[in-house]
Amino acid sequence: MLAVVLGSLTGDVAPAIVAAGGGVAYAIGVLIDVPRLLNRFSVGDVNSGDLRPAVLTSVLGMLMLGAWFTEAIGIHAVFGAFLFGVSFRRGALALQLHRAIEPLASSLFVPLFFVYAGLHTQLQLLNTGHLWAIALLVFAMACCGKGVACWLGASRTGASKREALALATLMNTRGMVELIQIDIGLTHGIITPTLYTMLVLMAIGTTLITGPLFGLMWQRSDDYAVESEILIVPGLR
Repeated sequence: MLAVVLGSLTGDVAPAIVAAGGGVAYAIGVLIDVPRLLNRFSVGDVNSGDLRPAVLTSVLGMLMLGAWFTEAIGIHAVFGAFLFGVSFRRGALALQLHRAIEPLASSLFVPLFFVYAGLHTQLQLLNTGHLWAIALLVFAMACCGKGVACWLGASRTGASKREALALATLMNTRGMVELIQIDIGLTHGIITPTLYTMLVLMAIGTTLITGPLFGLMWQRSDDYAVESEILIVPGLR
């Protein structure tokens, strides 16, 4: 969809066709072939955390290759990397890779990305009450589009009021994908620096309010321990 938007701005549909066709082909190939390929990797004792360097290098190489491919066809590299991660099945290899990569990613790469996004944020552009009012409207629309919609969906499928509100609160958060999308929009001139700043504030604001709001719904630790199990998808425990 992002490639179609970019193609519509230039008037050239070829990039959108390449992106859509290449994206579908990549998704099918990754979701079918990568699990088969990974099954050939032998891993050591999962409890020891022993991961052979050759396995780690091979997986990172495939990850970078997938990111390069999606970037080459007009889709952002992060989506190629994300889909590659989705193709992993739960098991010893996934657990060992998580143990090896997560500390570096969470302590270095994620903070660097948010710093990069922050460098493009110009709060001085919101220099009037009118612009701040628009920023608040953007925040409210974002909460309605994701949080309220999730609350309505959960309520209509039998969830209690408390459960529906908790699900809506958790779903209302934004993250790196949101920031990546608006960064692409800024780079290609789809949005202005002022709108970019508003969207960054919205993404950060909706994320920051998640913890306090969710905490209000489970005041007692015993309630949280028991009832938060409802929020965990069985396949992802």
